[in-house]
Amino acid sequence: MDGKRLDKLVEILNPLFAETPTMRLTLQGMGFFPKPARARTFWLGVEEESGALSTCARQCRHVCQSVQGRSEKAIPFRGHITLARHSEMVRAGTLLDHLAEPPDFEWNVDEVHLIQSQLHPKGATYRVLERFTLAGEL
Repeated sequence: MDGKRLDKLVEILNPLFAETPTMRLTLQGMGFFPKPARARTFWLGVEEESGALSTCARQCRHVCQSVQGRSEKAIPFRGHITLARHSEMVRAGTLLDHLAEPPDFEWNVDEVHLIQSQLHPKGATYRVLERFTLAGEL
């Protein structure tokens, strides 16, 4: 994304996040993207009871697509933490049957980071482009 588009994105996201409440997230489940038979990403699920996380993700996706001049794709949102990636599809099959469930863990989110990821043959690199503070108390 070029500098002008990034500036526009930040300009639109600032008030959006200023109105987004602080969230309480919990770990919930795990899985593979796109699916176990053709896995590239292993993840832990993240959930938030009020729906603020899903709303925030939907609004961010809309703004990002709009700023880039792209049409929106109907990809369902799945809050998650990526644990591992593989450059090629692998068969994860019944791997989840052999793993323990994630621990009960909760945390508060009061800030969102806009992160640029760049994929390289030796792995991805990540850079924080902007930080946004959420509106306030839970």
